[in-house]
Amino acid sequence: QGWIAGNSDTESGESHATVCRPGPGGAYTALDLGTLGGTFSWANNILDDGRVVGLSETADGAIVAWTWSGHGPLQPLPTLTEGGGNFAVDQNTAGFIVGNATDPAFYNHAVSWRRGTITDFSSRFPTDLPYTFATAVNAFEWIVTVANPEDFSTVRAFLSRGQRVTDLAEASGSTGYTDALDINVRGWVAGGTELEGIVSAGLWLPSRERMFVRAPAARSVAERAAGTTSITRHLSQPARSLGMPRQAMRQHQSQPPR
Repeated sequence: QGWIAGNSDTESGESHATVCRPGPGGAYTALDLGTLGGTFSWANNILDDGRVVGLSETADGAIVAWTWSGHGPLQPLPTLTEGGGNFAVDQNTAGFIVGNATDPAFYNHAVSWRRGTITDFSSRFPTDLPYTFATAVNAFEWIVTVANPEDFSTVRAFLSRGQRVTDLAEASGSTGYTDALDINVRGWVAGGTELEGIVSAGLWLPSRERMFVRAPAARSVAERAAGTTSITRHLSQPARSLGMPRQAMRQHQSQPPR
């Protein structure tokens, strides 16, 4: 339909999830989706039929995931614990939504929602990576997730196909930093990994378990640490793909292709 989901500042200085829809002559009309009672909301994904998922602050300051059907108010999604935070990141056309939610100890868990029921699948990942963040899902419910240790000193990416989990660091031959941001219907995963001291953007092709195809651009780890390139600045901050600063996350925690 050509609809675009994003965020806009209101006259009062708040930031609200917004859908822009094309009208006569190609001009776009902005629709303010409002909030769940707080001062901000963010849209993270929109489907062709206009369904949107995102997150919003509530009146009591919690961060809560929501879905929007294309009309009416935002509909909050269940949390893992009473009063806990969560946020929705991606969805497929079957209504399967992925995102993240916090437990009572404020650890972030990768979760999914189906017909309003929340499922915590963070136990699939290594116990030394207690913070898990779902970043994307495709039509076959293959889920891309990144995970962090207690000190957030590194990132490791995983692909879940049902109960089968592929460590994308191992699949690319990396022993270091690995980040994954999106997945398409073929199961190709876009992200980046550290190989021989070089951070490279590229694709994982799951039909070949150890295949990682590098993008042309690559920079040294030293340059990544210095934040001198746009690619490394993005790869070193996977939380941006979730539409929320990592500090805020920690505070609020809030027939397959062949």
